[in-house]
Amino acid sequence: MFILIRKAKLSDLDKLVEIENICFPEKERETRKIISERIETFNEGFLVAEVEQEIVAMINCCATNSDSINQEEFEKIMHFPSQVNSGKNQFLVSIEVLPEFQGNGIANLLLERMIMIAKENKKKKILLVCKEPLIELYKKIGFIPNSDQIKYGNEKWFGMELEL
Repeated sequence: MFILIRKAKLSDLDKLVEIENICFPEKERETRKIISERIETFNEGFLVAEVEQEIVAMINCCATNSDSINQEEFEKIMHFPSQVNSGKNQFLVSIEVLPEFQGNGIANLLLERMIMIAKENKKKKILLVCKEPLIELYKKIGFIPNSDQIKYGNEKWFGMELEL
């Protein structure tokens, strides 16, 4: 299976909203407007994966000067993307793969490309928050848990970071 990784475009918006709606529970989904703003604001950090010219996955990141992600910083990143577009670190907002394409290494390819871009842009580290079941997956890639914790969609999310 050939997988093409490329930057997201506004013309991808319909498919990206569809993927968001499939991959996240309603309380954690972002709106079309927010996804559109992220494409425009974080263009360097918004990638898609295509299989046979169909978008099957996406990853989006933003830059931040924060060394950790508290609830206030998280809310700003998630809901006001145009206010967060520069900084020494990268924050992984989301990585989503359609269920029928999971298990094919697509998420890893997207993450590897994002790490490469962060290094090219001289970022110091990549920050993320995830639900507890994903902690071990991110550890395998080299992320280490930190003390950050936020609440999103009525669930606790745990902070992790990767030094670059």
